[in-house]
Amino acid sequence: NPKDKEMESAFATIRELALQIIEESPNIPSEASFAIGNIESPTFLVNFISSNMNADVAKKQDMLEELDMKKRVEKVQEHLTLEAQMLETRKEIQTKVRLDMDRQQREYFLHQQMRTIQDELGDNPQDQDFKDMQQRASEKKWNEVVEKLFYKELDKLGRMNPQGAEYTVQLNYLDLMLELPWGEYSDDNLDLNRAEKILERDHFGLEKVKERILEYLAVLKLK
Repeated sequence: NPKDKEMESAFATIRELALQIIEESPNIPSEASFAIGNIESPTFLVNFISSNMNADVAKKQDMLEELDMKKRVEKVQEHLTLEAQMLETRKEIQTKVRLDMDRQQREYFLHQQMRTIQDELGDNPQDQDFKDMQQRASEKKWNEVVEKLFYKELDKLGRMNPQGAEYTVQLNYLDLMLELPWGEYSDDNLDLNRAEKILERDHFGLEKVKERILEYLAVLKLK
């Protein structure tokens, strides 16, 4: 009978899913696998799993009150499938986190070894970067807020792995801070004739833009 075969297959699937969930759930005792594996009655199997599955009371009651066995099996199978998928996803995330942590620890260990060797040889490029930036920073006319931010970011650089991409980004950020003319001013030359000649010489076309620049300079000159 095709319907009997279909139900047998559904019961077998439910048993397999339940055993898979027990195996991947550290909180479920291993004796549960033995119990499910030895249940021969399909009806009792469905009722046993429905009563003990990870679901709220209302959902369990809904399954147990379903009189149509086929529908009850479908509900149980659907819930077990979702539960198995969630456990699998959680397992994948935990594996990825563990691998990432192992990689970071390995990189940190290698970085520390490399620093020790470079220190012994007196050839540590990271220390040189650090000293160069400290020297350049000492010549800057920073206010207290900017100076505090710079040295905080410089300290962060000192804790980074020079082989990592983040190190280069941080180095470039600090280099930009040092390149900016903090507290340095030049005398403005507001000679409009000179400005117009420079604009005509260096920029072809862009008449509207050049007009706006000259207008802006004219306003500054009036102030």
